[in-house]
Amino acid sequence: MAAAVEAFAERKFGPGGPFHGDTPGAWTDTPGFRGSALVHDAEFKACVALQAQYVLDTFGKFPGTVPTVFIMNYVQAHHLDLDFYDRFFKPGAYLHTHATHMQKWHAAEAQT
Repeated sequence: MAAAVEAFAERKFGPGGPFHGDTPGAWTDTPGFRGSALVHDAEFKACVALQAQYVLDTFGKFPGTVPTVFIMNYVQAHHLDLDFYDRFFKPGAYLHTHATHMQKWHAAEAQT
């Protein structure tokens, strides 16, 4: 499990990973955003590896008490805060349908 934790940390923080400053992204300050995550130190990785090894040894698989592949279908609906995206993301971070949603679907509510 120690090797799995190391591989996970490398995937997370190494080149091409979601928290590597050189990985492209949609934010206005992508390197700053991606590089702001605290990289896991050796002590933290050792702790995670010890816990994961315990689960593997106890249940004979990892994860231990849920199916290895667990798919949960759901739908999420919300209104985007376009001002937030305009401030912190590059143009194109949301679709035209997001940009026009409030006017198209809720214009009558705004008039009342």
